[in-house]
Amino acid sequence: MLIPFYFRFLDYSLKKGLLKVINKL
Repeated sequence: MLIPFYFRFLDYSLKKGLLKVINKL
């Protein structure tokens, strides 16, 4: 039951990481 929440958190952290990489470029 915690899988959807974990998946959502993973997707959020991934997007945040992508934004950081784009900002560095």
